[in-house]
Amino acid sequence: MKSLSCQSFNRVSQQQLTGKLDLFAGSTTPTLTLSASQGAIRAGGSSTLSWSAANVTSCAASGAWRGAKPTRGAELVSPLATSPSTLACSKNATTVTQSVTVAVDAQAPTVSLTTPSEGATVSGSVTLSASAADNLGVSRVDFFEDASLVGSDNSVPYSLTWNATNESVGLHTLVAKAVDGAGNTSTSAPVSVTAAAPVMMGRGGAAAP
Repeated sequence: MKSLSCQSFNRVSQQQLTGKLDLFAGSTTPTLTLSASQGAIRAGGSSTLSWSAANVTSCAASGAWRGAKPTRGAELVSPLATSPSTLACSKNATTVTQSVTVAVDAQAPTVSLTTPSEGATVSGSVTLSASAADNLGVSRVDFFEDASLVGSDNSVPYSLTWNATNESVGLHTLVAKAVDGAGNTSTSAPVSVTAAAPVMMGRGGAAAP
């Protein structure tokens, strides 16, 4: 049998031939998505990285995580400092890369209860207000009365209505607790108020003696 021979293809010809064969076989361009469940975490916290790659043969992580990875999956990471987590997935001579950055936030928010004022006597519907700030943003402010949660507000101005009529007559302690996007918390200085006895109305709408 007679055989034919030819010189080896050069690199450009090899790439073109590979592309034609991939197209004929139904292959498409490699794709990759990478995301983090938490964009910011407190020191010692964690976030889950999820990824999915298509039309690739291998993936490798670098940055805040390391090592070979499957083409799809999820992994819990606990970076010590703010840094990108990068994933590169390849097929033949083509590589796709994605990165996400999980911010490590060690700064707690600041918060103060602005109303009512210390020593106030309250009754009926009372507005609880707080001032809060954070370097990455305040997620919500929780309001407590005698360690019991009254309610929460996640937008400025942070406030809600507390019905003091339902409380026992006498001294009560109010605090506000701020939570930032990373889960750091801070609690305001306590404010003591006195719940007054409800006014009893007599006939004709006048206060009973």
